[in-house]
Amino acid sequence: METKDYVQLALSKEILRRALMTSLVVGTVLTTINIYDLVLHHEFEKIQWTKLLLMYIVPYSVSTYSSVKSKITSAHSASPLATELDKPDWENAMTFIKHNPAPVLRISHEGKVTECNPASMEIFSNDLIGLTVSDLIPYLSVDIIQHAIKMGSVQYFTLDIGDSSWSFSVKGVPELNICQIYGADITLMNKYKNDLEALSFFPKLNPAPVIRFDDKGIVLSNNEASKEIFGEDLTGNSIVQYIREIDLEKISEIIQNNQITHATVHIGAKVFDFTIRGVSHLGVCQIYGSDITTIEASKKQLKSVALFAELNPEPVMRFDSQGKIIAANPAAKEVFKPKEIVGEFIKEQLDQLIDTDIDHVIANNLQIKIEQQLGDKVFRFMIRGVKELNVCQTYGSDITKRVEAREIINKQSEKMVASLVAGKGIQKAILPSDAYLDKVLKDYFIIYRPKDVVSGDFFWVREVNDQLIVVAADCTGHGVPGGFMTMLGVSTLNEIVLDPTIDNAAKILNRMRERVKSTLSQSDHSSISKSGMDLSCTIIDRQEQVIQFAGAYNSLFLKSKNKELIEYRGDKMPIGVHRKEKEFTNHIITYQSLDKIYMTSDGYVDQFGGPEHLKLTKRRFVDLIEKNHDSPIKEQGILLDNQYLQWKEGTPQTDDVLVIGIVL
Repeated sequence: METKDYVQLALSKEILRRALMTSLVVGTVLTTINIYDLVLHHEFEKIQWTKLLLMYIVPYSVSTYSSVKSKITSAHSASPLATELDKPDWENAMTFIKHNPAPVLRISHEGKVTECNPASMEIFSNDLIGLTVSDLIPYLSVDIIQHAIKMGSVQYFTLDIGDSSWSFSVKGVPELNICQIYGADITLMNKYKNDLEALSFFPKLNPAPVIRFDDKGIVLSNNEASKEIFGEDLTGNSIVQYIREIDLEKISEIIQNNQITHATVHIGAKVFDFTIRGVSHLGVCQIYGSDITTIEASKKQLKSVALFAELNPEPVMRFDSQGKIIAANPAAKEVFKPKEIVGEFIKEQLDQLIDTDIDHVIANNLQIKIEQQLGDKVFRFMIRGVKELNVCQTYGSDITKRVEAREIINKQSEKMVASLVAGKGIQKAILPSDAYLDKVLKDYFIIYRPKDVVSGDFFWVREVNDQLIVVAADCTGHGVPGGFMTMLGVSTLNEIVLDPTIDNAAKILNRMRERVKSTLSQSDHSSISKSGMDLSCTIIDRQEQVIQFAGAYNSLFLKSKNKELIEYRGDKMPIGVHRKEKEFTNHIITYQSLDKIYMTSDGYVDQFGGPEHLKLTKRRFVDLIEKNHDSPIKEQGILLDNQYLQWKEGTPQTDDVLVIGIVL
């Protein structure tokens, strides 16, 4: 065969494509095997590029030569004489295919599998004869098969089958009107490729310093973290310029024997532990650093604590993860005498630790407190886990006097609570009973939630001369002070309504202000006592369907059917001393049957809570009434109460709460 013909065939599209693919696959595998360590450790300067180039050129040349020779052989076999002479070669080829450990399939012009070896049936888990190849390999359509046969071309593609990755070459054989498919398992090659990429990024992305230097101590490479720590690129400089603790004379020995050593280095305000590892097959040392500033600080602190413990007049002990006491100061030995507690188990000395998981306390640096009676004294022990030392440190303090004082306080507290409970009973007794309210109000609700045992809010209801007087009051303060004010408010109202000259709501408030100021000795706005009350007073005349309303800061809300909720505001002054006192305003309001009125103290709308820990606000209160005004009045009370509880969930109650709703 002439050279001209050989070159023409070698540069044909089919052979050129096959040779390039073979060169790429085989060359990559050879590269992975031969220079894996150099790439892994970023030693690109040691790569022999001529050798690397030959790893790709040799497979290319061999593939080209074999393909050209195959073309020439195929051309000869096309003649009738060659067919008979070459028959043993075809039989040998079929034997080779049958025993090939890689999958081989033969596809007809119609895209059907006509032959396949056992390896292909094992991979595709099926008897493949007669199947359409596109059912096995979606990429291969009948058009692609027929084009490959017609052109005698070769195509390559990859396919994932189960957990494996495969490279397939599809070769058209026009002489036999078939396609031959050859597969190769490239799973391992892909894994090596991914591992190389991951390992090459490890030093670069590592947040801790990574440095490499040779047997002379010259830095070959360093990652970004090391540059940031030392403030510059270390490459080309001597490692001892940065880490003086490294002995240059011992570097060769460390490398040759793959030794590992450590150095603790102070860099600025931080402390680093550097692990120096010899790598003999690369002839280098690799340094891995870790920031141990916090650990070193803890060690210093523990040394200080040790001295503190020795001089501490209170008991200090240390025990290990098994609970065995390994150290105790003189004060601890004195507390637990006559026993020598060192060597004993802590759970035998402090029985409240019996169910404690000591390993868990140490591993998580937890702190726990216990109180223990030891003889005639009571001690509080603080047990603190120290993960760095795998121990627990125990600090005791004598709280005998504190416990005695606490018992006295508890007894006094019990007496105070009992008194408050009795006061609550008295306060409840002076408020209108449920039976009386049901009789005079008929259809109503009252939400009454004291902040403490006794309340500074109160409600008062009395029927006088066929008129119904309803008062909702919020006294200064809550708890005991508020409770005293409620007693004053109720007793004052009981006296006022007996006076026939007090015939409207404003007069009731004016008279109440006089009595409160007189009782609390409030002569003017400079008086020391600023106690008083905010109050809304409503007089309901059901025959005339007229309401009189007067308010000290507090409002009255009226809801009529098919009308918006109306707010009648009280005067901006309290029942008590005020710098600009004037007569309270008496509002005259007409209403229709089944209209509803609402009175409230500020404890409801001022309650903090909700997702942003804000006040509930009057707007939300009004919106809830507007939304549910058609519901029965008692259901409205339940809805308002539930809204309040949901809003304050997880938040302490801000103030006493009082809300009244009445159907007129």
